[in-house]
Amino acid sequence: MLVPAHISVLIERLIEECLRSPADPVGKTARAHRALPVYADMSGSLFLKPNGEVWFQGSESVDAALKLEESPHWCLVARLAAAERFPELAELVPIRPAGAADCPDCEGRGRVLNDLVRCGVCYGLGWSEVRSDTSLEPTRDR
Repeated sequence: MLVPAHISVLIERLIEECLRSPADPVGKTARAHRALPVYADMSGSLFLKPNGEVWFQGSESVDAALKLEESPHWCLVARLAAAERFPELAELVPIRPAGAADCPDCEGRGRVLNDLVRCGVCYGLGWSEVRSDTSLEPTRDR
């Protein structure tokens, strides 16, 4: 995802602020790769680079290599988490398209289980994207 120049500058500033805090394992990675930690779970951590790239570090070792995250879903989670943690990055969140329906699983909240967990269906958006490509829909015999 290409980010506007002013968002890139904000990410750089947030990285600088992050580097001032005591170095924990995630901070060590942030320092080594100049990347902003934005999300972590049992499988690892997601980092945001100033150019908008999302990078993943597995939790198997604090020295695990960073890998460019290619999954659109995990990149979305990283952008949503970044905007949640740093409200000045709200432009990273996709704009809800006209006609997008509330997610049926979270009822439009983006969270489940008393709002403790990001919805695994809409990834925290609260809505489902409108599909313009219906080629994957089942066809009827004529």
